[in-house]
Amino acid sequence: MGTAGIAEQRTYRFDGIEVDASRLVVKRMGETIDLEPKAIRVLLHLLENRHRVVRKEELFETVWAGTEVTDNALTRVVGQMRKALGDDARQSRYIETVPTVGYRFCGVLQEEARPDASKRERGRRFLWVWLAAGFAVAAVGIGLFRSQPSSRQPASKLRQITNSKTLDISPAFSPDGRMLAYSSDRAGQFEIFVRSVDGSGRELQITSDGGGSVESDWSPDGRTIAFHCMSRGGICLTPALGGPIRQITTFGSQPSWSPDGKTIAFRSMRMISPSPYDTVTSFPSEVWAVNAESGALRKLSQSVESYTSPSFTPDGRWVMAIVTADRKSEVRAIPVAGGTEHVVYSSAARGLFAPQLSPDGRTLYFSVFVKADSNVIYSLPVDANLVAQGNPAAIQVTPEKIQFLRLRKDGRALAMSQVRVDSNLWRVNARDAAAPPQPVTANTNERNTVPAFSPDGEWLAYHTRRFGESAEAWRIRVDGRDAELLHAAANGSFGPQWLPDGRGLLILTPPRVVRFSLDDRMARPVDLPIPEGVDRSPVGYQRLGMDGHSAFVNGKVGANLRVGVMDWRSGALRWITPASKSIGFPSVSPDGRRVAAELLSDYSSHVTVFSADGGEVRILTSGLEQAWPYSWSPDSKRIAFAGQRAGVWNIWSLDPATGEQKRLTDYRSARAFVRYPAWSPRGDAIAFELTEVRGNIFTLELPR
Repeated sequence: MGTAGIAEQRTYRFDGIEVDASRLVVKRMGETIDLEPKAIRVLLHLLENRHRVVRKEELFETVWAGTEVTDNALTRVVGQMRKALGDDARQSRYIETVPTVGYRFCGVLQEEARPDASKRERGRRFLWVWLAAGFAVAAVGIGLFRSQPSSRQPASKLRQITNSKTLDISPAFSPDGRMLAYSSDRAGQFEIFVRSVDGSGRELQITSDGGGSVESDWSPDGRTIAFHCMSRGGICLTPALGGPIRQITTFGSQPSWSPDGKTIAFRSMRMISPSPYDTVTSFPSEVWAVNAESGALRKLSQSVESYTSPSFTPDGRWVMAIVTADRKSEVRAIPVAGGTEHVVYSSAARGLFAPQLSPDGRTLYFSVFVKADSNVIYSLPVDANLVAQGNPAAIQVTPEKIQFLRLRKDGRALAMSQVRVDSNLWRVNARDAAAPPQPVTANTNERNTVPAFSPDGEWLAYHTRRFGESAEAWRIRVDGRDAELLHAAANGSFGPQWLPDGRGLLILTPPRVVRFSLDDRMARPVDLPIPEGVDRSPVGYQRLGMDGHSAFVNGKVGANLRVGVMDWRSGALRWITPASKSIGFPSVSPDGRRVAAELLSDYSSHVTVFSADGGEVRILTSGLEQAWPYSWSPDSKRIAFAGQRAGVWNIWSLDPATGEQKRLTDYRSARAFVRYPAWSPRGDAIAFELTEVRGNIFTLELPR
């Protein structure tokens, strides 16, 4: 869509700036800003398409209308625009550069164009009647599609519903489709809010207990909202107008109501974080059902796999869910009355989630996180037995991460969260918890993660994902200087680890490992046999032993993870944790004597310690949430781990001898998470990944 048409009828406002599309005038605090018309048209096109990255070619075609121009012309106009708006390319407030791709408006609009007065008044009258009736839902005739699935046609309209500077997530339509329930952390903790889809009337806050209320779903009669209560650790219910909260399970997340309103399906795993990386879990998780009145529980899934995103089909016969394993995802159909579940669709992408079936049962919608700049909503025709008929068709592509897809009851609109992540490496003083963390990287890459200190403590190696690129191996000085790309491979370069002499690194480039030399900048394949069943992930696989020719690895044996030691010369693998427990992600102590690893138990995780030769497994943490160990102090006396408490992640250290825990960071927002705390060999610092998530609620109208 060009800047003519809709844009000419709109006025955009943000941070005291007003952009009048009809007159091509930009004002700040009432004073006109001197901008050339092409700069204003570029700004308008970015504003109009603020939900996505706008490619350079599109701006040339729209603003310059076929005139031959170079990138320099666009760069000059964007520079002029930034200067006039008081923006900074390095710390973008309004215009964000996406390297090699284009630009995106990243500010927050304070006021949208006003709707027609008569529509606004009708909206207010509807909202008042709707609230006074206590969310009583009028009978809505559902038009069933009788022709070929219309989802193969282009989607018609993506519309932003909320305008939060923080994070709004997990929307759910009311049964009549006029309202949305969703979670927002604008007050510090996630609470549930309700508002009309057309923007009329006021927003209502439904919960206020400060316990973290997320992943809402509306009951079919419109009277109750089910949600995951983070601090309580299970599924809760609340009246849709607000009121007392009733907890009906002590575990689980991602609730979904049955069409008759009697049962709620949910996954057994707790919410790990609101990040798109954690929406689909690789941890063991099952699909359960709970009676909304009695609380009676029943397991629906038939094996211990990584089930997530459960949702009932409109006829109530099936629950669909995503199952993830290694490097693939499946949409699985689980029969509610018992029987054999089957695969509806399988994808090589692990980021597949949120299956939703149309009211006529003939079209399946789901989202796939393909790569950093391509997040796609697909439609797939299916038959009455949920067997795929043909191939998926893309109906919406966006560079934003798409989460929590929900289909309106009439099948004509989808609600979703679109989120952005700010992921960088930080370091914290390991000896003084009062000292604030300091940034190491400061960029807009899609992710900077899995840090590893060089043996002299001067450098950090890590892997990063830049928009549009596969994962790459980088290094940077601990003070943030001299960032340098080390290695990039077609299949990605993951989890770099230093060799003991500090002159090289081992880098995972699936399906092999390479040895990268800092002397000649050459990457040479390592002849490394990989036994059957060993997890190839960079965290679980590449933890070096002290002898230089062994590695501690993850292995999937049956339903459980196990830790083993593999000899690189022969490929011999010896398991050192029991088959009866699910233990993975090992980290060996600097003295080579002990291993810290993660125990997955009761849908939570705990820090464990055991001998590098195997033997007794000691569990060092407890509780309902998460504890992910990653490294040891240089003296082998403490373990650094990322811990989630009351829904909030922080970096902790733990003394295995006494069980004493120390919190080293003081993050308080549930929309942020920390990962992979790497202890410096100097003992003075711990480097880690900090990711913050921001986003809003959108709706997508589907073709009739």
